[in-house]
Amino acid sequence: RWTVLAKMYQFVGNCGCVVRMTLHVVSHLEGVLPDVGLCQSDFGEDKPAFTFDGKKYTNTGKKDMVLDLEETSISNVTGCDSITKVHVVIHPMVHVENDTLICRDQKLFGMVWSVAGNYDHDFHYESANGCDSIVTWHIKVLDIQLKLRAEENRTSVCSGNSSTLIVDLVPSNVPLTWEPELSSTNPLRPVVLPEETTVYTAHARNSAGCHATDTITIAVNPNPTLNIDTVIVKERKLEANYFGGTPDYQFFLLNSQGKLIGERTMTEDNTIENLQRGSYILRLLDANGCVSDAPFSLEATPIYPAIMFSPNGDGINDVWQIVGIESYNGVTGMDNGDEPADPNEKPARVYTSYVRIFDRTGRLVYETRGYNNADNAFTGEYNGHLLPSTDYWYIIDLEVNDTQYVGHFTLLR
Repeated sequence: RWTVLAKMYQFVGNCGCVVRMTLHVVSHLEGVLPDVGLCQSDFGEDKPAFTFDGKKYTNTGKKDMVLDLEETSISNVTGCDSITKVHVVIHPMVHVENDTLICRDQKLFGMVWSVAGNYDHDFHYESANGCDSIVTWHIKVLDIQLKLRAEENRTSVCSGNSSTLIVDLVPSNVPLTWEPELSSTNPLRPVVLPEETTVYTAHARNSAGCHATDTITIAVNPNPTLNIDTVIVKERKLEANYFGGTPDYQFFLLNSQGKLIGERTMTEDNTIENLQRGSYILRLLDANGCVSDAPFSLEATPIYPAIMFSPNGDGINDVWQIVGIESYNGVTGMDNGDEPADPNEKPARVYTSYVRIFDRTGRLVYETRGYNNADNAFTGEYNGHLLPSTDYWYIIDLEVNDTQYVGHFTLLR
């Protein structure tokens, strides 16, 4: 644009003059750049997508970033200001993150996830504005491990006995259900008391629907039956009958408190011999470990020494009688019931009674072990001589039950 300016000046001497000047006004230079459209995903998250006038622009939001930018500079041609404008749109990188739970061996995104753990899986797709976008799935693969076993491997029990099941479960807090239904204060160690052979099935299912199952069979074996028919005190033996259970059978003798004494042999006629006097329990053990107990007593037989006898040869009371002493006569077999160390060795003959007779002066006139009213009874003789009529004292030791009888009797001729 051109402008003419004039100004009149008056000089000395009243002369005047006019000065004319032409002013050339140059307008600002202004440039507009083409619109810019960018995808943040072309550069990566948190990386600059556009630089203008020394500044870097990054779209970290979820919406388009719209920029109307200006840059002012001095023109090298005119020396005047120069303005550059640009309209910029930066589309955001769409990055969505999702969480999901799946079970081991489940199929997801066309893959079978067979190992438990935590995984990230990315999907790339083109958004509506044509920019690359990402969906990241954080996948937690869950695994339930379930195994059933019996404590001490007792998968077989006798009727009336219980078994403790042990549940190996990972994770241990996964809820359990049972078939048949169980009620137990300890779900990982339930105690079962089956009446018959039973299959127990455990199901473990978590909140994500993952499921594991296992089964265990507890067999129930019938108990044998043992009955003691007769206890023969004099011969220190008993007769029994037994049935049921599972052969082969073993027999054990226990004291009245249930402490094991030792194994016993049942003869073919169902007899157990060489028993000590006292109170005991006879136990039958079958092949499955099932038992039947039968208590019995073999009480000491009392003896009754005669208070007098008359060895005069008339056949009446000619020997001193001890009623009941036969129960303590010599017995074939070890008195304590133990078996010989050598199975081919015959047990020694053991006498369980020891009888001594003294005269009034304290002289021992008779002694014997295994007193017998018929064979070795006291006849009133000492060293082949007849003893006089008077009182005599006796000491009778019954070694088998640690009992001693002391008294006196009268010898009459």
